[in-house]
Amino acid sequence: MIKKRLIIVINKMSKEIVFEPINIEDPAQKSKIQFESKIFNVVNGKQVYADEETGFIYQEFSGFAPKKYNPDPTKRDFVKIQLDPDQQSCMNLRDDLNNYDDAFEANRKTVFGKFDRLYKFGRSVKQPKKNDEDEIEEDEDQDESKQKQVEKPRLESCKMKLKMDWFYYYNDQRLDKANTGIVKKSVGDLLNKNKNLDKDKRKALLKTLEFKLNFVEDGKSIQKEVNMGDLEQRKEIDAKIFHRRPDKLNPDAKKPFECNEDELIKFYGDPAEPKDVKSPDDLDKYYGFKCYIRLLYTPYRLWAAKTKEPDADKRKCGIKYVINSIDIIQLPYENNNNNNLKTVYSKYSFGKKSNDEKFLINQSVDTVFTSVVEEKQQIIVSDEKTKPKKKQMKVESDSEESEESEDESVKAKDESESESESEEDEEPVPVKKGKSKTVVESTKTTKSVSNRKK
Repeated sequence: MIKKRLIIVINKMSKEIVFEPINIEDPAQKSKIQFESKIFNVVNGKQVYADEETGFIYQEFSGFAPKKYNPDPTKRDFVKIQLDPDQQSCMNLRDDLNNYDDAFEANRKTVFGKFDRLYKFGRSVKQPKKNDEDEIEEDEDQDESKQKQVEKPRLESCKMKLKMDWFYYYNDQRLDKANTGIVKKSVGDLLNKNKNLDKDKRKALLKTLEFKLNFVEDGKSIQKEVNMGDLEQRKEIDAKIFHRRPDKLNPDAKKPFECNEDELIKFYGDPAEPKDVKSPDDLDKYYGFKCYIRLLYTPYRLWAAKTKEPDADKRKCGIKYVINSIDIIQLPYENNNNNNLKTVYSKYSFGKKSNDEKFLINQSVDTVFTSVVEEKQQIIVSDEKTKPKKKQMKVESDSEESEESEDESVKAKDESESESESEEDEEPVPVKKGKSKTVVESTKTTKSVSNRKK
């Protein structure tokens, strides 16, 4: 039986979206940082928490909150998704988010009651922001090169929070599920019995708690009495992260969004168990550029601020979406095999030349000059004829592989939002101008470049 207080009902195909009204006099609401309204679906007459799944979405750059613009790990708890109109999965996600927004706006007065006029609702699908520089350029004449340049269109987007939770640690080891349940139950019971106490008094009471926890040491099960003060709490990622990364793709491989579950395993592998991901740095290992993702997410709560921000005319409210699980398919990286010099010198090549044999690559002046021109490198030849000449050949450093393109970094920074939700371009594209090693060979020839052998 559905409670009477759950009064907002909007049909969504075979589901019904239900919002819980906010009672600001409720002690539970008063104790929270923000007012909250739970969101439910009614399926076949039963009330369940809303649960949604996306199709596979291709991301050229990682949607995970970048470390470069969010150095604080506690703020790296969201994923931003660009809603590409050329991807059907993006459009389906956009429709689902709009359905929840429309469901709320159709009956928002029954959620807030007389306080409805105090709130401004922020829709889940965010419109692309325009830079001030772009507006100026529209009013001025642009040169021919700028007119020919085709800019990448700015897309609508949405943001979802990763599921996070507080975990208890004892002697730097995370408590298992059973022990965690014991601690959380005791903490919950204590807080429920002392709702009327202020925050400081409740914290003091929590420190008095003791638990009988079970551990395995030296292969034997033992029980220990542990004080609350002996436990450390850490907020960590609780979303399940599944990862597939094939070494190479079969020529007949379908795109992930074209595959059924059996074909996904056939072409991209079986993710099996979730990865051990607790921190943002852990997730960085698996969530990179040029990947497909699909999400299991929950429209978790409608949140409403208790006060308005400075210079704002109304309080803010919106729907918070929480990601419960991510399925990541990392496409194989494409190697750059154009740089023969780097390939040669990155391997052991001593003793590979005799008087009658050539090097692994032709190192004649003409050949080197040609290859260097193709790679946009330089040959510096001494003009002195009386001294042994030195031929300098610029060889790309291995360290360049890890450097990011300045252009891509600027692009990522332009897409950043005011809440430090910037997008970082993780793709290690070749550096146009970077550090280099110089290989110097001495030769006793006194001929100039113009007289070299043709």
